[in-house]
Amino acid sequence: MMALDLWNSVAYPLHEVVERARAAEQAGWTGISVFDSQNLAADCFAVLTLAATATGRLGLATGVNSPAIRHPSVTAGAIATLQRISGGRAVVGMGRGDSALANIGRAPVRVAAFERYIKALQDYLSGRAVQFDELDFDDRQAATLDNMELGDVPSDSRLAWLRDDDLKVPLDVACSGPKVIAAAARHADRVMLAVGAEPDRIAWGMDRARRARRESGLSEDELKFGAFINLSCHRDVSVARKLVAKNLATYVRFSMMHGTKDNSFSAQSDDQLVNLNRSFDMRAHRNEHLLSHELIDRFAIVGGAEVCIRRLQAIEALGISKVVIVGARDYADPRAIEAEENFAREVLPVFNA
Repeated sequence: MMALDLWNSVAYPLHEVVERARAAEQAGWTGISVFDSQNLAADCFAVLTLAATATGRLGLATGVNSPAIRHPSVTAGAIATLQRISGGRAVVGMGRGDSALANIGRAPVRVAAFERYIKALQDYLSGRAVQFDELDFDDRQAATLDNMELGDVPSDSRLAWLRDDDLKVPLDVACSGPKVIAAAARHADRVMLAVGAEPDRIAWGMDRARRARRESGLSEDELKFGAFINLSCHRDVSVARKLVAKNLATYVRFSMMHGTKDNSFSAQSDDQLVNLNRSFDMRAHRNEHLLSHELIDRFAIVGGAEVCIRRLQAIEALGISKVVIVGARDYADPRAIEAEENFAREVLPVFNA
């Protein structure tokens, strides 16, 4: 069985980044993943740079960036800079967008545009040239160079400052629906499934990715898989449910929004998925009341260390080599701190052995 890398999805207060990043490294986390939502949190690249300067081993990932916020050359340049500063510990995570776009009045990026973006991003990160016509740009903002009276102009776009000894930044792509899973399979270094904690649902996503590789004439052997898993490690299951529900509704909603419902949920759960999508509060993200105990227990991992270990091992057995743990991310709630400490003390050592 391959080793399972465990990353922590974090939202550190800016003044606590250095201290908490050091603590994460000492606790044995493989890395931290910082979410990117410009209206709701400090800049993810600045936060990760602070963490890089305070640690020596900890992986540093964006979790996740959205195409509509930055040109792919900007995203590539930012993460490649972090890669050099950190000595090769950076990972760039991409998704279609959620709160980052909602807070500028936009829905998630269209799938075709998303695929063009991640292809261009991979080219930039690999040191390859990107043709201008492969880049989406609003002509209302700036015209092309065609009519500029210049002696010479760039013929393509690339990160010219990269060095041969720079380690290539891995690209993780978060996905929950079949179309984005297929795009991720074609272009990502790792397909990061956000379909819940049930092995059947994760296996479904892995199968869709493998099928997309075959249909594109690409080798399945190069596919790497990971998963975002909502988890709260607390022996009091009622407490664990309350903690994990703070962020779980967002991830559950993706399964309805992208049409990935399957028969592993009851009819009652299906009704909840429909209701959650229609009732979701994108402004305040107060959606815990939309989740039943059954849905939480199926979609997330809640309970003591033995429950967390058993269910993570079942996920690992599928061929998942990386899990990003999404907990409460509430650093003012003693119960959330206790749950994270429980995980670090009782679960991490099992997978780091």
